[in-house]
Amino acid sequence: MIWLFLLLAVIVGYMKGGKFTRIKNLNFKKLSPIIIALVVQYLVLIFSDKDLKVIGNYVEEIYLVSFILIFIGVIININIPSLWIVFVGSISNFIVFAMNGMKIPVSLDALKIAGMNSTIKLMENGQYKLYDAIANGTNYEILGKVITIDNILPLAGVFSVGDILITMGLFVFIESSMNDKKLDRRMNFGFGK
Repeated sequence: MIWLFLLLAVIVGYMKGGKFTRIKNLNFKKLSPIIIALVVQYLVLIFSDKDLKVIGNYVEEIYLVSFILIFIGVIININIPSLWIVFVGSISNFIVFAMNGMKIPVSLDALKIAGMNSTIKLMENGQYKLYDAIANGTNYEILGKVITIDNILPLAGVFSVGDILITMGLFVFIESSMNDKKLDRRMNFGFGK
């Protein structure tokens, strides 16, 4: 879902008269902790069901480090309001992750609605080391992956409130960067070099 919304952010940015070339003038050194963290989280979610010792044995620790990188990245870029939405989403995901034994609680009913039966089987077999089915003892289950988008491709999936906020924050960040005329020049406003 996130990639589709990032593409939509670019389209909306163009429709509002923005330029994609302004994005190249962002200060990627300052943004690198957030970029690395989001890529790491994406890769962990993709490969956490695989029998890869590096990821499989340390999946919770790797995921925890990604949260730390996001928090550092937001502090470094404190003057960019849209990244605070990413921060709030990350805090939400971190709380539910930390309060449930370093596992992400997922609604099995939501997975069924999204047509993700293979994920259910992997979870039941213990192959998805990062996910755990929501049960009676789940803490803050409302912050877990409970929001379903029906199996209408390419949007099908199960998401948390934090996932939605992170996606919204990145959407606003890209769209507003494309429309920030200060980025036509490489000036140091927290965005440029």
